[in-house]
Amino acid sequence: MTTTETRRLGLLLFYGYVLGLAFLAFQIMQPFLMPLAWAGILTLCLWPLRHKLTSRLGKNGAALVITLLAVVVMIGPALWIGYSLVTQASQVPAGW
Repeated sequence: MTTTETRRLGLLLFYGYVLGLAFLAFQIMQPFLMPLAWAGILTLCLWPLRHKLTSRLGKNGAALVITLLAVVVMIGPALWIGYSLVTQASQVPAGW
């Protein structure tokens, strides 16, 4: 083999190795992609509120308020659905 062929083979192996590592990294990260996308969407939605609260409450106060708001937004619907299920389940006749 000539030097050009050896160099091409080396580059081919290198890029194959890099593609293989990229594929394996993607396989590792795949379960986290959807939560990361939702976190990005939530961040974009709360950014204007953060900007307004930072000027009034400072960085720490704004972070506290937004964190509590995000928890309520995420946990609130689940609690409401759970309450609705319990209320409806209590109305089912006992012998059913």
